[in-house]
Amino acid sequence: MKNWHKRLSINICINSSLIALVLFLASGLNHKAYSALGGDLPPESVKVIPMTSEASVSTYIQGEKGKIAVNIMYPTMTRYDRGAPVAVIVPGNKRASGLSISSHTTQVGFCEVRFAFPGGGLKEFHTDGSWDERGVDSQKVLKEVLLFSCSKKPDINGKMLADLVPKKVDTKNVGILSWYEGGNITLVTLSKFAKDLEPIQSNLKWLAFSEPQVGALFFPSIMGTKRELVANPYYKQGSAATGRIWIDFSKLRFQDGVYRNSLVREKQKMTTPRGVLYFDDNENGSWQEETEFPIPYATAPNVHKQYYAPEVVSAIIRLKMFAPLPEPPKVEPVKKPEPAKSKMMLGLGKLTGKEPPPKPKIEEPKKAPEDRWPPTIARLHEVEEYFTERDGSLYIDSVVKSFPNTLIGIYASKVDLNEQQADHPNITYLYNLFLSAKPKWLRLNPDPTYAGFIADMNEGNFINNKPNQALESDKIEFHLEPEGLISDHVFMEALIAEMADRAAANNLKVPLGKVIRAYLNEARILGTMKQIPPTKTESSVAKPPEQASSTAASQTPSPSKTKIVKEVPRDSNLRDEEWDWPAEFDEK
Repeated sequence: MKNWHKRLSINICINSSLIALVLFLASGLNHKAYSALGGDLPPESVKVIPMTSEASVSTYIQGEKGKIAVNIMYPTMTRYDRGAPVAVIVPGNKRASGLSISSHTTQVGFCEVRFAFPGGGLKEFHTDGSWDERGVDSQKVLKEVLLFSCSKKPDINGKMLADLVPKKVDTKNVGILSWYEGGNITLVTLSKFAKDLEPIQSNLKWLAFSEPQVGALFFPSIMGTKRELVANPYYKQGSAATGRIWIDFSKLRFQDGVYRNSLVREKQKMTTPRGVLYFDDNENGSWQEETEFPIPYATAPNVHKQYYAPEVVSAIIRLKMFAPLPEPPKVEPVKKPEPAKSKMMLGLGKLTGKEPPPKPKIEEPKKAPEDRWPPTIARLHEVEEYFTERDGSLYIDSVVKSFPNTLIGIYASKVDLNEQQADHPNITYLYNLFLSAKPKWLRLNPDPTYAGFIADMNEGNFINNKPNQALESDKIEFHLEPEGLISDHVFMEALIAEMADRAAANNLKVPLGKVIRAYLNEARILGTMKQIPPTKTESSVAKPPEQASSTAASQTPSPSKTKIVKEVPRDSNLRDEEWDWPAEFDEK
């Protein structure tokens, strides 16, 4: 018993060492998990699919307010014998142009139609008009592009899409691929211009959404994006899946005269209005940029105001944040004693039989209560009008009714590019809204046979969701694709390939067992997955029509280098919430 303390010390040392070892291993695993969540993966962990060259031809189509710049990328081998199906690309990340990006749909045998919204494009090849934050003018541009893509509208030279591309094109199998918040303008346009788009109702076979941000609370997102680094703690987990998003606004406060991301603003010379709307965690009335969650807002061209979601502005009104100050209580003046009436006055009153008329009281005009609503924050009627023009979630029922045979697919992975909430509210919200509208076909993520075939991997690596099944927020993780195996655009290739094939074959069978159309491009056929690294040819960058026509005539990209002009900056105010486009889509 004399050495008990020594044995205890030895045991403590051993236990401490074991605990340290366990913590070290755990921290290593957690670090790996964190790296995966943050997208910080070594290059070799993401499988690279070999790609063939991507040739293109450019043209203009006539819009209501001028010419619309359109670029068509076409495959070396079409997906079907009758031609290549058409994918109209709607860019996300608040871009005014999609001309300089590629979704690489040509790699699975599609024609890819890219275009610029008003005021966007390249210096020598752009769309006329001014950027309207994807308002009515932008919607009209998308409408015209859809008509052109379905061969219901010619370009300015009277040529249809099939006349411009040196490959067969199946313009009766057309779909829209919307990236991120691009799903909003897609849904708004299909609903508002349903009558104008009646000629393409049978041609529009599918809609694809990549990690969508549809709804006023998702663009810009109030839930917490990579800009905020943390998720919004005042959002009630699971509420988005019900279609009624619940957020506790009780600590909502506004501080005027300050900027969010002031260092970035100074560097980029931003001109957005002063003032930050935020959740005052410590209730000290002062915004702490490092710890307190700010509410993002949208902007309108040439309007120096912050446009918050209608739900946010309604909360401001309920909390009476900018209500007029109460008027001070009125103090009644002390009445002076009236002087005694003289006998002469009394006698005069008797003679006339009337009392002398009282002096009229002069009432002071009432002052209107002071309006304390900041001029830099749009009021409720303004934001309702703004988001009615831009919130796609308001039009889902109308779209499904107008396009009853259109197949709908949504892609989502375990790590969303923008949203950070654990229940992936942007996915469950949109999916269940679509489900309640009862579309012909609704699926979250592609059939694993397609994901495995296009990625050249075992289909067991991918998720198998049943079409038209309800999504529960607490089980959403089981329905999401794994992160770090293949790039997002490969998942989108699988999603649109499945829907186009199902539409072409009129086959909605589940499970499939194998792909309907086993399409392989030349790089896959030649077995060059390891020998030829993926390259992005300069032909994938949109060129002015006069340059692109020679490419179409020769059917092969020109070996000479073409001078690529820079994209014109948007003619609108930059915002604190400006997002970066994923590097994998940028042209080098």
